[in-house]
Amino acid sequence: MISFKIAFSDVDLSRHAHGPALTLTIHPPKRYEIQHHISVDITISLPCGIPIEKWPRRETKQAFSESPIRDVEKTGTHLVPKKNEFWAISYSKAERTLFSRLDEGNGCRKIVYKMLKKYMQSCKSCSPSGLRGLSSHILKTQLLWSCERHTSPEFWHHNNRDVCLVETLRDLKTTLKSGHLSDYFDTDVDILQGKDNSVCLELANYVRDKKCKLEQ
Repeated sequence: MISFKIAFSDVDLSRHAHGPALTLTIHPPKRYEIQHHISVDITISLPCGIPIEKWPRRETKQAFSESPIRDVEKTGTHLVPKKNEFWAISYSKAERTLFSRLDEGNGCRKIVYKMLKKYMQSCKSCSPSGLRGLSSHILKTQLLWSCERHTSPEFWHHNNRDVCLVETLRDLKTTLKSGHLSDYFDTDVDILQGKDNSVCLELANYVRDKKCKLEQ
């Protein structure tokens, strides 16, 4: 992990984000040899009493123990502003709660996720499209679905991490080529809806090639 000190002059806020959000951009000083800016969208969220419906599923209870599931249900849903006029239900804090408990028992899910992010960033850096419209949220969602697809307790053990990575890459490739990926907590929402199919295929082909190299 890289850590560094920055001055206020290296940080700016803008309204470039969609909807009622601010974008915080950090411009790392050249001495840190970081070649890109770091941008984070900031918005408010309010806790609400709307429960997470149709979750946990049967496969969820097979993939995760009772304790993290209970923590997610306790975290619940939140409301976030959308398009300046409406409020939308957000599961982002529930997702973060689950991710914080993913690897109890010497698991490797977070390692797999870091590798997926690394591959996505590599593909993005050499892509003519810059993988426009695709974010790491897609990777998180795919990983959680893969957890429910591969529910054997020993499958996600740290010693099996190479197999886990290959199988998750396979799942991600299939998902991107299909053009459909249900939100993990709200299956009525397709998070790939409206995404450019050619961009999805570009990333799908990239992860396919990475998977093939790992299988050699």
